[in-house]
Amino acid sequence: PPDPPLPPTPPTEAAWEAPRRKGLEAFGEGNWLMAWTQLEEAERLGAKDVSDKKVQAQVKEQIKKGQDEKDVDKALTFFNKALDIKDDDAVRTLIRTTTFRKWQESAKGNEGGDWAKAAADWKKAIEFAEESQLEEMRANHKYCATFSDAVTARTSKDWPRAVELYTELAKRPGRYAATIELERDNAEKQLKAAIETAAREARKEFD
Repeated sequence: PPDPPLPPTPPTEAAWEAPRRKGLEAFGEGNWLMAWTQLEEAERLGAKDVSDKKVQAQVKEQIKKGQDEKDVDKALTFFNKALDIKDDDAVRTLIRTTTFRKWQESAKGNEGGDWAKAAADWKKAIEFAEESQLEEMRANHKYCATFSDAVTARTSKDWPRAVELYTELAKRPGRYAATIELERDNAEKQLKAAIETAAREARKEFD
């Protein structure tokens, strides 16, 4: 009797199909490193429809690293890598908001110590602020710049200027109210003493 017909041979899976499948599964699970490495392998083996997903996964991997990073400078490095991979408005927004946070944190850290640096930091923060934040940021910049000028006036013994600036700061003292009051009182005493000394010197000339 004739041999029974052979069962049909199942079609052979193309080499790229397994890494493509693994890559898309990983993409759906948010495993970005696995996703883009598998999709890149699938692309190398001949898959034609994975390039966009691969790039998306590469971008998302850098964004995730940046969002997990506590250090703002390191976070910005990851976000800029994402932008190098693909120019994207969402990434640009992340860079802007993170840069704003960097200068805001630096300014707050310098307040009470290096007022000139704090003022410079607030000025940089203004460049990256949202419209709704601008008024507050400008007020912070002005406050720190005024405080810096007041300290300069005090150290150079320009007492009239020191009194004027500490009086201005007293209108919005914040958590430095005690320092401002102390410095203004001192500047007023020094100014009064300087005026009295000048008057005595003037009288001596006429005696």
